[in-house]
Amino acid sequence: MRRHSLLSLCLLFAACGGEVDDYPGAVPGDQRCGGSFARATRTQLGAVTTHGACANEISLDVVCETDLAATAAVCGQPCALQNLSDDAAIKSCTTRCMQQQLTLDPSEACLDCFSDSVVCTKQHCLAICSTDPSSGACTQCQAVNGCFTAFFTCTGLPAPQPADAGP
Repeated sequence: MRRHSLLSLCLLFAACGGEVDDYPGAVPGDQRCGGSFARATRTQLGAVTTHGACANEISLDVVCETDLAATAAVCGQPCALQNLSDDAAIKSCTTRCMQQQLTLDPSEACLDCFSDSVVCTKQHCLAICSTDPSSGACTQCQAVNGCFTAFFTCTGLPAPQPADAGP
């Protein structure tokens, strides 16, 4: 298996969001986010994330400044392989690993949303996503099985628009 082959959460964000102008609340001179939300500024991300586990200021800073999806993928794969039959262990292992990788400290609830996505993908899409996590089949499996909906509901982060939903 490839390094990120098991549960690459980058798939969750492959086409996340639209252009910066699609998000409300742009402030002149505001820096763009990196990682999964590179098309938004921190101010814009905060304006559209008003509820959910990642809606607090520190968690939004981490989401904007860090590629949490990539961190979750790096942490999720070994955690899933070590604990294949224990979803609670996968979740706690992934959350702990992410906490150790980050310089800022987002809420544990926010990190748990990412860990829950690892578990959801493992539960429903293991065979499909372990072969090619960037495939349309993997993305479709995650969508059909509610992994995306659960993630965006949990975090409160903006979900991709239907026109942006596929590679």
